[in-house]
Amino acid sequence: MLLKQLKEKKGDMKAMKINNDIKTHLEYLGYAMAPYEDDLLFMKPGFPSTFLTTLSANRILIKGSYGVNSNGEVNELSYLRFINELNIISDCTTFIAGEKTLVFTATYNGIYDRIEFGQFMQAWENDVTALLDHHSKTHFFLSEDCPNIDMTAINQRASKQYQA
Repeated sequence: MLLKQLKEKKGDMKAMKINNDIKTHLEYLGYAMAPYEDDLLFMKPGFPSTFLTTLSANRILIKGSYGVNSNGEVNELSYLRFINELNIISDCTTFIAGEKTLVFTATYNGIYDRIEFGQFMQAWENDVTALLDHHSKTHFFLSEDCPNIDMTAINQRASKQYQA
């Protein structure tokens, strides 16, 4: 019984060790850490907010999201094709249609290794920035919606339009 408890405790300590190594690595890459509920939130200028969740002693889930504009709702089939195209060409990231968001996740598996984790993060950053920046449909689905135009002012007689 005592041996079983010691093994469980050792496994928890190993998960924490991997987590600390990864936190240190992300800080080295320019991310700032902030606790967020059960996850850790990492932020870096020019990159989406990145959530890190330890799944087990040797599995880390990294996730983030971007808001989708009304084009994603109106053109759902085209939006899903866009997501499929991203999944086909991404290095390590899985793109998912969330509720009014484009969710992206990746899982780092294995014991922490500085070089392997660095390569994984490089692939992640490429997928969530450069891949999206260079895709022709990104702007159509992820840019902000245009503000609504006040049609009452436009539909006035020419002499009243300028008073509005």
